[in-house]
Amino acid sequence: MIEFTSASVGLPATGRSSRFFKNFSGLDLPAGGTIRSTPMSDINISKTGISSIAAMPEFGVAVFSFLLHFVWEFIQVPTYEGMAEMAHWNAIKICTWATFGDVGFALTAFWTTALMARSRSWIYSPQAWQMLIYLGVGIGLTIGFEYYYTEIAQRFSYSDLMPLVPPLGTGLSPLLQWIVIPLLVIWFTRRFVQGSKV
Repeated sequence: MIEFTSASVGLPATGRSSRFFKNFSGLDLPAGGTIRSTPMSDINISKTGISSIAAMPEFGVAVFSFLLHFVWEFIQVPTYEGMAEMAHWNAIKICTWATFGDVGFALTAFWTTALMARSRSWIYSPQAWQMLIYLGVGIGLTIGFEYYYTEIAQRFSYSDLMPLVPPLGTGLSPLLQWIVIPLLVIWFTRRFVQGSKV
C-alpha cells in the first residue's frame, strides 16, 4: 500500500496544498489528509470485454477451427497442383487465406445449426441431428466451393495425389477435413467452456 500526505510531497498542510488534495482524483481530503492506494488484488473486475467474448460459443468455434484447419491446409499442400513447389511465403499466404475461409464455413455451419436448434448453446451438448446439420452444411459448402474453384474459376487444380470423389470430382482431402475437424472443434469447444467454469 502506498500512502501520500501533504507532508510527504513537500507541501505545507494548509493553503494551496489543501486545495491540491481536495481536487486530486476527486477526493475531498482535509489538509494533511492521507491518500491510500488500493492493492490490485482488492479490485473486483467484472467479466466484460475479452472475458465475455471468450464465453461465446462462436469464440471456441472460430479459434479451434482456425488452429485445426490451418494445420490441415499445410498437410494437404502436396494434393494441390503446384503448391509444393510454390515459394514458401506465397504458400503460407494461400493457406492462411484458405483457413480464414474455413473459419467462415465453420461459423456459417454453427449459426445454421443454432437457427434450427433455436439455441447457440447446442454445441455444448449436441444431439445427433444437430451434429449432422453442422457437418452437412460444412460439407455442402466445401463441395460447392471446391467445384467452383477447380472447374469454373479454375483458381487451382488437384495433383495426382488427390483421390477424387464422385459425382463432382471433389477432392477426398477437403471432404475428410470437413468431417474430422468439425468433430474436433465441437470437442475442444466443450472442453474449453467446461474448463473456464472450474
